Amino acid sequence: MTDRNFNEIADRFESKLYGHWRGQIRLQLVTEGILEDAVCLQQQKPLRILDAGCGLGQMTLLLAERGHHITACDLSSVLLERARKRIEDANPELLSQIEFHCCPLQSIATQLGKQPTGQFDLIVVHAVLEWLEHPRAGLESLLPLLKSGGELSLLFYNRHSIVFKNLLRADFRRIDEQDFKGDAGGLTPINPLLPEDMTQWLQQNSISVVTQRGIRTFYDYMEQNLDRNKPPKASFEEIMRKEKLFSTLEPYRGLARYLLWHCRKL
Repeated sequence: MTDRNFNEIADRFESKLYGHWRGQIRLQLVTEGILEDAVCLQQQKPLRILDAGCGLGQMTLLLAERGHHITACDLSSVLLERARKRIEDANPELLSQIEFHCCPLQSIATQLGKQPTGQFDLIVVHAVLEWLEHPRAGLESLLPLLKSGGELSLLFYNRHSIVFKNLLRADFRRIDEQDFKGDAGGLTPINPLLPEDMTQWLQQNSISVVTQRGIRTFYDYMEQNLDRNKPPKASFEEIMRKEKLFSTLEPYRGLARYLLWHCRKL
């Protein structure tokens, strides 16, 4: 198993995720979450931000539009070029605020050259670690780049949600064999993560978790997702209202497909 590169399935990734309600729900909830939870983004000054695994560039664009200086990296040259094009189409002048690096996130420090330690006010790592062969090592390669008191926005694929979904489907083989990695060529991550492990990794690296949100607490369990032949029983707007309501409430938050944690370096 190696880190997943999306070059060969970029079209499928873009259409299947962001051409579907699940991607739109995720993007809207994550956008609102980071803007509400990141204290540094509420200050009236430009920040240095690392978007590690920037994908199609939605977060890079969001943060550049707010006047910040972004270092954006991704393993996929195809996704990185699409991110650049997205930003150029939105506002070509924003490109002067952004450095693009096509590289694994584990090597971004090398890409930055001399003395990269502690230079970022905020590091964004959204839906990336679960695609790595060694997620902890990937995370720990980024943390030295964060300033003391700096903030980390972390979105990861929740292994508990996969277990629960397999229980609902009576797919007990996967549970018995602890086989939760996605099929080859699919869009299910290779390394769904346990929040208990993530808590330990962060604590051992002097990172405190300040806020926690669930992203898609119930949408992935709805009838039309378990049985694709059944139409939705609620509108997108109705689903969004309930997703926002339950995103911070336990036990619903703990079963969400993704967990969005906002953290601070001690």
